This record gives sequence, structure tokens and C-alpha cells, in this order.
Amino acid sequence: MPLLEIEENEQKVPNLEFPVSIKLKAHVLNDAINDADIVAESVTFNAEPETFSIRAEGDLSKAHIEIKSDDRTQISSQLTANVKAKYSIEYLKKMMQGSKISEDVEVRFNQDYPLKLDYKVQDKLLLSFILAPRVEND
Repeated sequence: MPLLEIEENEQKVPNLEFPVSIKLKAHVLNDAINDADIVAESVTFNAEPETFSIRAEGDLSKAHIEIKSDDRTQISSQLTANVKAKYSIEYLKKMMQGSKISEDVEVRFNQDYPLKLDYKVQDKLLLSFILAPRVEND
């Protein structure tokens, strides 16, 4: 019987710096992305010191979801200016499947920089996704 020899190469996780971190309930992010999906194919994440907003703009309509910092949502930023980045809704919806394993999600990003979503189960599991920003051709 012939044997198959399969080589496995371990993927290296890039060392990325994220000055903005938002910890919130996964269902809140899921609902916001699903709402934005109705009007557009991409969303813009915007972080301010006390507010995280998600914007989507299509040909006929717009969506703006604003999430304030409170006891269920923690926004931390090492920057003083607002931070914006645009991402594909199609890929975000695939990444949001991580909400099946954890009620909470940590969203980390930077100005026009990759996005990282972390789903954690305390002392058991960490599921991370990295998504490149959407680049618009002018």
C-alpha cells in the first residue's frame, strides 16, 4: 500500500501593532455588520476616545451604527486622533462565525491597517482572524 507523505508548514502570524482595541459583545458587532450589509459591500470602522462607529454607504442609502463606551463595551486607544479603516463585509461575516464559541469579541485595528478579531474562551481557547483593509481605487 503506497503512503502519502504530507508536509505541513506552520503559518506565521504577523506581528502587527494595534493602537485601538474595542471589547464588546459579539452579537452587537454581528448585528451592526448585518445591518450594514443591507446597504453596502464594505464598512468603515471609526474609533474615537469614547465611541466606536461603523458606517456603510451604498448607492441609495447609508447606515451608521454608533457604539458608546460603557460597562459592556470597552474602547481603548493609544492615539489622540480618530482612527478609520475600511473592510469587506463579505469577509467580516465569515469571521463573525467565531461568535459561536464566545459571547465577547475584541476588535483591533489602526488607520488603513489590517483588522484583528479575537474570540476568547477564558483559559481554553483563542480564535483570531486578520483581515486586510479594503483599498479603493481613485
